[in-house]
Amino acid sequence: MKYSYVALFDAEDAGFNVTFVDSADWITCGSDIAEAVKMATDVLNSWLTELEDEGKPIPPPTPIADVTPDDNQLIRLIHADTDAYRQLLKEIDGNPIRYAREQTGMNIKELADYLGAPYRTVQDWNSGKNRPPRWCEKLIVDKIWSK
Repeated sequence: MKYSYVALFDAEDAGFNVTFVDSADWITCGSDIAEAVKMATDVLNSWLTELEDEGKPIPPPTPIADVTPDDNQLIRLIHADTDAYRQLLKEIDGNPIRYAREQTGMNIKELADYLGAPYRTVQDWNSGKNRPPRWCEKLIVDKIWSK
């Protein structure tokens, strides 16, 4: 399903706090407006997917014309596509190391060097031929994202 909800962006010293008009649970932040929009899109997709999967009601979106932001707020319509989000989750879960590597723009050699791991091992992880234990995989993905 596709949705659009109004988000309010509050400028702070460290970036932007984001809240959604239609749910106090949908909150996030970003260091700049681009990151805040990206995070808002992820939060919205995550919450709506969970509501759909649990068969809970989806709150009706408030029209953007009905929202009046405060003087220090930016207003933006955030779009979600829960079908595409579910597919993305499958891709990530299928090979989270490859997904994180691709999203950060590293090639296999750069990742092997960054981790101090043998190139062949990282190549096998990337292709899905082998996977490290799940606990180790999570540590590797966290390290990739922290780069």
